[in-house]
Amino acid sequence: MRTLFIAVLSLFSMVFSNASHAQDYPSRPVHFIIGFGTGDPDTTARILAAQLATQTGKRFVVENKPGAGTNIAVKSVITADADGYTLMLATAGLANAYAGKGVRVVGINPGLTNTDRVAEGLKSDAKLNGITEDEALTRAVQRIPMGRMAEPEEIANLTLFLASSKASYVTGVALPVDGGYTAK
Repeated sequence: MRTLFIAVLSLFSMVFSNASHAQDYPSRPVHFIIGFGTGDPDTTARILAAQLATQTGKRFVVENKPGAGTNIAVKSVITADADGYTLMLATAGLANAYAGKGVRVVGINPGLTNTDRVAEGLKSDAKLNGITEDEALTRAVQRIPMGRMAEPEEIANLTLFLASSKASYVTGVALPVDGGYTAK
């Protein structure tokens, strides 16, 4: 059985990595592109959009672009500006479409991870808020129930497990790997 991994960055991680952008994101509607018509992927996206709209007071729009094996949706996302306002929610839809063909689709949604990218985000956050980088790190880590960031090897270990035969029945999910942040 083949496994397709989709890197699903949480909205928190994506926005946090660029703190100056985070202050006003989203400043216009965010579009979730779905490569299928109505059904589970559409329903999931609409629930997510409603929850995000409630939490942020901002607008999230679900656009269905079915056809050509999701290529129409993929093309619209690829050709959109890389500004975080056009996102494709694909894990569940692709899993449903390809499970019968022996393809598993698993998303990994990492939280704050000890990487250069997150370090740059913390540096920007510190500068923006007039605090030290150590204070920015302390504040970020305090929001994580486990009290620390993930190490890249922890994300890699999960990826190896999910790609193994030991996870052969796992498909259609995006697993948060964030030290309990999304469980709060």
